[in-house]
Amino acid sequence: MSSRELRGHAITRAAAAAAVLLIGAGLSVAADWQGLKPASSAAKVALEVDGRRLSYYRADAESPVSLSIEGPTRLKILTRLRMGSGVAEATYSVRLRRDGEDRRVEELETRPSRSGRYLDDDAHRPGAIRRLYVDVPTGRHEYEIAPAGGTVVDFRVFLETDGFARASVAPIEHGGVETLVHEDRELPYHLARPGARVLLDVVGPTTLTVNTRLLFDRTMIGSQVYIVGVDRSGGEEVLYKMEAKTSNSMTCRDRSDIVPGALRAFNLAVPPGRQTYAFRLADGQGRALALRFLVPRGDLADVP
Repeated sequence: MSSRELRGHAITRAAAAAAVLLIGAGLSVAADWQGLKPASSAAKVALEVDGRRLSYYRADAESPVSLSIEGPTRLKILTRLRMGSGVAEATYSVRLRRDGEDRRVEELETRPSRSGRYLDDDAHRPGAIRRLYVDVPTGRHEYEIAPAGGTVVDFRVFLETDGFARASVAPIEHGGVETLVHEDRELPYHLARPGARVLLDVVGPTTLTVNTRLLFDRTMIGSQVYIVGVDRSGGEEVLYKMEAKTSNSMTCRDRSDIVPGALRAFNLAVPPGRQTYAFRLADGQGRALALRFLVPRGDLADVP
């Protein structure tokens, strides 16, 4: 049976009631993104993509895209290399500076966009979109984004508005805590281990976002499938099937023998009243399952 056929189908386990198996790849929480106008750039350019007119901001090595951002939050940066009409593929680098210091250089590969064109330049074609994500630490920070070398790149920058609207919630029982680090941002995750579930009390109605990361042993390679078991107040367990590789940007602050997996997340609609959710690593080869819980900030007063 294909993964498409598995979605939403009930499965039977010998030791438990029927449970719903959900495919993790389709469960990532969609953030809300707000487009940003840079404080400065080399030029504002117009593209047509699939019949839509879009504004991008051009940058070169001498004229970066600059922004002032209040954190903590997250940025999504869309990049398109400005390519000659006869170029079939190319590589380019994007340099990110924060508060006057180099923070990151990304090497990207691209080819001409199949659906995009410049409205005022027939001699060049925009490259296919390549995306970058940036975690902005607490406080106000000045960012500069520019291509390295002699290339010219067009950017669109978005702010994750959902990041302002959610707050983390600590469980009442867990198998330990690991602090995971992305650049300057430290995030505590609570662990579900074999024989040690994570219990969380929530008062609904609200929406609970469950961020999961499998903790890889350094000997593990490739994608790993894991299953998260969830039951509410002792009711029927629901299984969430996830698949992830190791994260390219997240590390464990206090341990070198494990590597966090890429983020996989899902939402739970919490009904009215006090609810207790139990989370466990139902299947998977990782050392443990790392969990982080978020609720809308406006509902925080209702969380024990």
